[in-house]
Amino acid sequence: MTDPYSEPNGVLRNSLGITDATELSEAEADIAALELAIRPA
Repeated sequence: MTDPYSEPNGVLRNSLGITDATELSEAEADIAALELAIRPA
């Protein structure tokens, strides 16, 4: 049975359309850093 939430290479489907695991990990880190930077103190 195939997982409908992942690409054939095992990367989770995402709204950015990224299919490379390393690229997705870097994008997630960048987004998290931005979220922390704009969060009010």
